[in-house]
Amino acid sequence: MNERTRVNGRLSAAFLAVSLAGVLGLQAQAPSGTEPDNSEERSRLWHEVHQQLLVLPFYSVFDHITFTLKGEEVILTGHVLRPTLRTDAEVAVKSLEGVAQVVNRIELLPTSPADDELRSAIYRAIYKTRRWRDTPRRLFRPSTSS
Repeated sequence: MNERTRVNGRLSAAFLAVSLAGVLGLQAQAPSGTEPDNSEERSRLWHEVHQQLLVLPFYSVFDHITFTLKGEEVILTGHVLRPTLRTDAEVAVKSLEGVAQVVNRIELLPTSPADDELRSAIYRAIYKTRRWRDTPRRLFRPSTSS
């Protein structure tokens, strides 16, 4: 085994461990943060924003979107693989009644063949195990933050 293969193997194993911890953390994370207060209108808006983010197409286990409500302003944060998902999230939230402004702070994750190969390897490593094989991928969805 040459030096490059060993380094790549160690790097992949380290990235897998870190990413697995992050993905597992997302699965266990319940929507929280700017949970609606006593106001019915705020509660309705919080649930509608959350629902809009839940149904975004092309949301993957490697995407992470959070939102914060500040009055009629919604602040979107997180990281996504596709620029279209970033735009789709903003458009979906802007369309809601009661949202006056959307601040989109969602960042794009780097994309390259090496990144894609690593993500594919991580995905296979996680979901080929018995514990995660039958887990619905929809568990890994947007959350809220404070």
